Amino acid sequence: MWNSPENKVTTIAPFSSLLITTKTLQPASSSVTVIHLPSSSPSTKDQGLNHTKSKKISILAQNRTGDFDGIENHEFGDFVPEITDLVESPQSQDCSCIVPENQTKIRNGFNQTDFYSGEKLRALREIGIQNVIAGAKGISYSFYNNDGTCKSSEVVQEDLAKISSFEIIRTYDTDCDSVALALRFMKPHQKLFAGIFFLGRLDESLEIISDAVAQYADGNWDRIDTISIGNEIINFGKAKLIDVRSALDRARFFLAARGYTGKIVNTDTLVAMLNNRELCTMSDYIAVNSHPYWDGGVQPHEAGPWLISQLKMLDDVCQNFGKKPIILAEAGWPKEGKRFGEHGIPSKDNQLIAIKSIIDALGPRTILFTAFNDYWKPPGSHGVEPYWGLLD
Repeated sequence: MWNSPENKVTTIAPFSSLLITTKTLQPASSSVTVIHLPSSSPSTKDQGLNHTKSKKISILAQNRTGDFDGIENHEFGDFVPEITDLVESPQSQDCSCIVPENQTKIRNGFNQTDFYSGEKLRALREIGIQNVIAGAKGISYSFYNNDGTCKSSEVVQEDLAKISSFEIIRTYDTDCDSVALALRFMKPHQKLFAGIFFLGRLDESLEIISDAVAQYADGNWDRIDTISIGNEIINFGKAKLIDVRSALDRARFFLAARGYTGKIVNTDTLVAMLNNRELCTMSDYIAVNSHPYWDGGVQPHEAGPWLISQLKMLDDVCQNFGKKPIILAEAGWPKEGKRFGEHGIPSKDNQLIAIKSIIDALGPRTILFTAFNDYWKPPGSHGVEPYWGLLD
């Protein structure tokens, strides 16, 4: 999903509840507001989904203020859809990994919000996307202007102020002085999920991160939550499994010599990880990108339960290699572009509905994609790539 080129936090109850309660968590200075929602829940009948008797499953959970660990039970329909994640298959033929194929089922006759209650949609619009996204662990951010040039420090400072309530800020590469600017302008409670995009520039990128921590964090590596080596490179056939393992091992050696003993991961799509189980063994925890839109069969209000079912499958696969925590390193929904499959319809309303569902299900374990539209990106096969921004 990514290519190179006030203090008000709101807690929102699931739509199955009769009430939505919003409250200021920091500082605790305002009164509690209760918004009444219609009591009916969206129907799941005749939607092409295999809903059976409700059951509980367990997936790896995470407290918002703690590490990615623990167990939490979720209850939802026994629905396990076919697995698909991305529009385009990788082009490289020189790859030892298993390359997933797309699974698209297109039927006509569904409007943009499908079976979602109009009353609930109106109530959700009143709440607004900024309050909905506040329940997430983190959010991703890009340092590029619309024309692909690097944003100025003034623009970055202004942007980061708009996402200062999130605990984690995810970046994807070390160009544009991204690590230094993030460390300069993030709030004290925030930490960086620092990405390295190109394996061919691994040492250079690691040095940039190390220098930025020394200069702008007084050598305090606690400002770094995670360092991620590569993003979806197995999914797109840009590297072999042995390359990923070698890069992670080298990064651990390099960073340990400079005082970093924190988490190091590779981030890839859920499909790539399910098809290449060795990825489970390489990272300190499992960081996975998964977007319900690219399944094509997931309605926006089912985005959260669908993601739970996918993570349960991933947990079942990876526990054979040693049980590790799982975090959604990307999850979102586009607001412009073409329909993908039956229910993958980009719109602002569908984005709002999908994000609400994701936050209800997995908010404290989710890094949302993404803070602002990425107009520097090409549109892609379905015209959605620039339009995943949540705050513009």
